[in-house]
Amino acid sequence: MICGIFIRIYLSDRKPDEGLSLTNDEVASKLWGCFNSHVVVEHKEPRRVGSKKGKFKKYITSIKLTEMQRQPFIVADTETVIIDSAHVPYAIGFLVVNPGDDLLSEDKGFNMIETYFSESYHYQIFPSIHDRSNRMLSDFIARLVVVVRQHTLVRTVYFHNFSRFDGIMLLRHLVINGKMYRIKPLMRNNMLYEIAVYLDNKLVFNLRDSLTLLTSPLNTLAKHLCPQLGSKGSIPYDEISVDNLITLKSQLIEYMKQDILLLGGVMLKAQDIYWKLYKIDIVTKLTLSSLALAIFRTKYYDSEKWPIYIPTRNEDALIRRGYYGGHADVYIPKGENLYYYDVNSLYPYIMKSFNVPGGKSVGVYYSEELKYARKLGYQITPLSGNKPKQTNDEKVSWYVC
Repeated sequence: MICGIFIRIYLSDRKPDEGLSLTNDEVASKLWGCFNSHVVVEHKEPRRVGSKKGKFKKYITSIKLTEMQRQPFIVADTETVIIDSAHVPYAIGFLVVNPGDDLLSEDKGFNMIETYFSESYHYQIFPSIHDRSNRMLSDFIARLVVVVRQHTLVRTVYFHNFSRFDGIMLLRHLVINGKMYRIKPLMRNNMLYEIAVYLDNKLVFNLRDSLTLLTSPLNTLAKHLCPQLGSKGSIPYDEISVDNLITLKSQLIEYMKQDILLLGGVMLKAQDIYWKLYKIDIVTKLTLSSLALAIFRTKYYDSEKWPIYIPTRNEDALIRRGYYGGHADVYIPKGENLYYYDVNSLYPYIMKSFNVPGGKSVGVYYSEELKYARKLGYQITPLSGNKPKQTNDEKVSWYVC
């Protein structure tokens, strides 16, 4: 007895949008003929219905070293004067740094720094400090484009504290005056990490912050990494105004060039250290965190033996709800020769001033915390939970209780 027939039709040499020109009687006749012929047709596996397998792995992968050499880079700095409670750039400069450069030599270091000064522009053509400053920044950007095209491996320009100072002014200038460029800023948590500058739809260079890689003041870094280049200079910031910029030009330019030289020495030494230890070029990383993760994934991480699972958005939200700060553990109040100090009397004050929480608490907790709480006498009722795949060495669970 035949309870049902499932028919899967495959079209050959026929366009999918062409219909079959058969009547119902003809279809029935052909089906009956196939049934009586006892022909065995090899089964074809149909295409799986639904979403395709994701291209991203569910765990962090290890990285193989692919960098063959260190990249050259550019270091730069900006000096500003305060006008109407706003910083206005009056000087800017840069230096091209290649791996292995001796910045103490005359043809590699201080003398090779290119500088731009706002007051060098003619007053009649650019009557205000803002006009001269904008022209100076435009010339600086245009010169960077030329230099980068001459040095094809250079793609990164570093400013120290770019995220919160230099980058803000350069981003504003590029948005208002850099119509010929297309920019792509990278921001996170109100910090400007990078500005990618494009010309004719091609990436020309990236403006980045060296402070996110080397998280210390420039003077401190210079003392430890390149003391032979000297120390950071000083200028009378409070005395600087538009009126005396020309008078102080030599001093201001020398101060800026020293900062650029120190930044070049710091970045060059740091690049050399990380390359010798890990064969990783810091120029390819945005932040110290990304650099540390790259070192871990290349040198120490075994993705096959100890894979680190990447949680989904829902799993991440659940796990984060289970992290608490300032929780006080309750211990059995028994001991000998104990000393207890509560200088601020915080807990007694809270207990005196506020009601003690009551009722049944519901929250997300780590499984090991719940095991410990049960030992202390707490009654726990799991409502739901997230229990990843377990191995002999991995037993991690999160529960809503």
